[in-house]
Amino acid sequence: MSAPSDDDLFGRLRPARLREDGTCFQDWEKGHAPLSLFELTNETGGQLANALDLARQAPFGLALTTIGYIWVMDGDCRIWIAVEELALADGIKRRGIPKRRNGQHPASEKKLGHPTLVQGKAARIAGELAIEEISGRFRWVITAVPVDIATSKNCVRQ
Repeated sequence: MSAPSDDDLFGRLRPARLREDGTCFQDWEKGHAPLSLFELTNETGGQLANALDLARQAPFGLALTTIGYIWVMDGDCRIWIAVEELALADGIKRRGIPKRRNGQHPASEKKLGHPTLVQGKAARIAGELAIEEISGRFRWVITAVPVDIATSKNCVRQ
């Protein structure tokens, strides 16, 4: 019996969903990658585990539960993670989701999406990652969904 393939383990490679203009990026995402982008490795995995230790110390738990992350597994089964960041706005790069400004909630602003983590290339699976307090304990919570398919060709950065 042969070992399971990457497709068997993680799903087949799927192109990013294409928009009406033939690209996989919103206008504000074109040419931008998240400033916080990193690959999941033994070292960065350890740092994510350390974040749970920090969350257990007041007031960091409250702060760390407000940060959202997005992640993507690429064709080589490498996992890329970034803070859910806002796009370039008014010539100023802002990391993550900033505080409210002038009464406007930052959730209404334009964010960098999953395709920006892999330059619009095909991926196997994607989702969100967050620290949440569950039954008095801080834990990493992950969502995962197969990458949406709209066409059979890869979408590459324009």
